[in-house]
Amino acid sequence: MLRARKAGSNREADFHLEVPGNMSVLESHDLCDRIEHKLQSQLPKLKVTIHVEPEGYHNPN
Repeated sequence: MLRARKAGSNREADFHLEVPGNMSVLESHDLCDRIEHKLQSQLPKLKVTIHVEPEGYHNPN
């Protein structure tokens, strides 16, 4: 699920990124950085929050 908000000229987006369960923390962090930079290159004032979860994980909340 992607949630996006806009307040004035500021934009925020957050979403959950499902990664393979065997992906290291470093690899998933690097992937998030690449996604953030790509999004911000298209929308310079965008603040991005990515929640990383292992494949098949279902948050009980």
